[in-house]
Amino acid sequence: MLCYTPYIKIISRALFVSFLSIISTLASGVDEQGCPGPNCQNNVEPPAPPTNVALPASTSTSGNYQLTWEHEGYPMGYQVKQSKNGGAYTFIQESLNPNKYLDIAVAEDGQYVYQVFACNPSPFGVVCSGGINSGGITVALKPATPSAPSAPNKSYTGSIAINWSAVTHATYYNIQQKLNNGSWATIDTNQTSLNKTYNSLADGTYAFRVQACNEHAWSCSDYGSSSNTAVINKPGMPASLTVPTSSSDSVINISWGASTGIVSQYLLRRLLNDASSYTQVALTSAKSINVTHDSSGIYKYQVLACNEGGCGEPRLPGNNLEVRLKPAPPFVPTLQYNADGLVSVSWPAAQRATYYNIQKRLNGGSWTSAVNSVAQLNTIFSVSTDGVYDVRVQACNTHNWSCSNFGNHTSLHMTLSGGALSQSTNQVEGDFNGDGNLDVFNQALIKGELSSISPLEGFNVNNFHINWTTAHPDISAIEDWSAEEYSAYSGNFNDNPGDELLLLGAKEIVLIHSEIIIPITIFTKVRNAIVSWDSSNNASFVEFPFDADPKQFKVTIGDLDEDGYDEIILQGKTRGATSYVLTHEGNLKQTLNNGYLGVDWSAATYDIEITEDGIILTNTTTNEVSIAYISPTGIIIRVPKVSRYIHTDLLGSPVSESDSAGNIIE
Repeated sequence: MLCYTPYIKIISRALFVSFLSIISTLASGVDEQGCPGPNCQNNVEPPAPPTNVALPASTSTSGNYQLTWEHEGYPMGYQVKQSKNGGAYTFIQESLNPNKYLDIAVAEDGQYVYQVFACNPSPFGVVCSGGINSGGITVALKPATPSAPSAPNKSYTGSIAINWSAVTHATYYNIQQKLNNGSWATIDTNQTSLNKTYNSLADGTYAFRVQACNEHAWSCSDYGSSSNTAVINKPGMPASLTVPTSSSDSVINISWGASTGIVSQYLLRRLLNDASSYTQVALTSAKSINVTHDSSGIYKYQVLACNEGGCGEPRLPGNNLEVRLKPAPPFVPTLQYNADGLVSVSWPAAQRATYYNIQKRLNGGSWTSAVNSVAQLNTIFSVSTDGVYDVRVQACNTHNWSCSNFGNHTSLHMTLSGGALSQSTNQVEGDFNGDGNLDVFNQALIKGELSSISPLEGFNVNNFHINWTTAHPDISAIEDWSAEEYSAYSGNFNDNPGDELLLLGAKEIVLIHSEIIIPITIFTKVRNAIVSWDSSNNASFVEFPFDADPKQFKVTIGDLDEDGYDEIILQGKTRGATSYVLTHEGNLKQTLNNGYLGVDWSAATYDIEITEDGIILTNTTTNEVSIAYISPTGIIIRVPKVSRYIHTDLLGSPVSESDSAGNIIE
């Protein structure tokens, strides 16, 4: 007999009803097989089937969803079977569970259908209703969000290649692009490969991101993070290039138009004459620059727009540039007369000059052409009128638009005499400004005519090689530089650079007629002068008062005491005349009277030459030679070989004691 404890806790009404059914069956008795009567299994009624078996959706991207159903009775539990892609049903819940739902998690894509059974237990097994099917659900698991695609930081070709890593469950990919600060736009879908290249992209910053999809458009990941690439294409050709056709200036402006694209700098290049390759002139952000041309020739220019990606195609102008640099103004020319009214003109070469033009003017009148297009450094032109002729030279480089200014002029005073011309200039050479090149002091012979300083070699110095008729621009005290007023010599008399110009003033004797004729000596305003030029080519002078008419003396310049400065020897011209030695400052250093050391020191007896060994005395009659020795202080102290000096009578006529010729004897 079965006993029931009053302490059994009834969990649910359904369980309680099932339990009573089982007890009633057992109480009715069982056969030897344990079955309560014949056909006992057929006597256990299964529960009614479930109703409203349902899934939450027809698709799932996660594989996680809940299957639900309803039932009006109280079966002990439910069994659930699953079919994938039309295959056989298999239990996914076989043990009885009284819940009217089942949380399902699938790990594979597929088409899933479910059957739900209501079941009760029996002593001999579980008795279940027929299965009720759910609708189908398609599971397509959403891929993970892709990481940012790999892409270059910059592209200089307009092409960008991107690639990304594969994502689980992804069967294809979508790609979006954003330009600069614009919006995202889908540019490619259904990409099954893991890379993509985009070409012919314009300048800008491009961002790319990728979305992974699992067969269906509704099973796609979010778009991943982006990668950025700056596209910097080579700039376009500049719009224009403006170059003049010709110029005589060294500095020329060249300009060009703007280029399309991103431009950081413009590259200006040129080709000179027949050079094999272009050379860089400038790399600049400007669109106009001044370019220096150091050489004459034909220049071919081009300009290119550039950025960090390189330079675009070159823009060429519509013309080449011919540069012919102007020569420097020529030096003061040298003039000489020829017979039959012909004047010879010569001048040193001017740098870059290919030919020269010569102009002349008469007596300060208008300039007129004398000779044009002279390729050599000298020429001849004819004159037919007396007067002072000024001549100047212009240097040209290949074309008449590339000529210098006319240089300083020099003058020639000429008079016709039987068809021949006489020249009135005295020329004294010396490096007066200390530049290492010889200059010439062209001294007018006639008072009031033009004197000048001109280069003998080297280049013309504009503020030094000048001409004047009365006073020099820097020295107003000397009002006339002509040979009528001064005898001119050159030497080194002070510490200024170069040589100095020695001017020995002439004296003029004027007879005043009254009851008694009285001779009066008139000296120049500045008696004697040493003229110097400093390093800035400014002229100055120092006056010294030694009373000597240069017309009565032969002048020799040289360094007697080897102190670096020249002394001045004034050698009397007539036989027996007194001679003098002056210091470099013009002071009297030694008087050489006739007979001093047994020698007649006059120029009539001896030609003298100053050397390192002493003064060489050459007899003007016999050509025999003696040496006058000099003390360390520059005093003449000894002459080993002498002639008996010549006395003169009261009228100055020579009277020889032993040899009327005054020859040197032992």
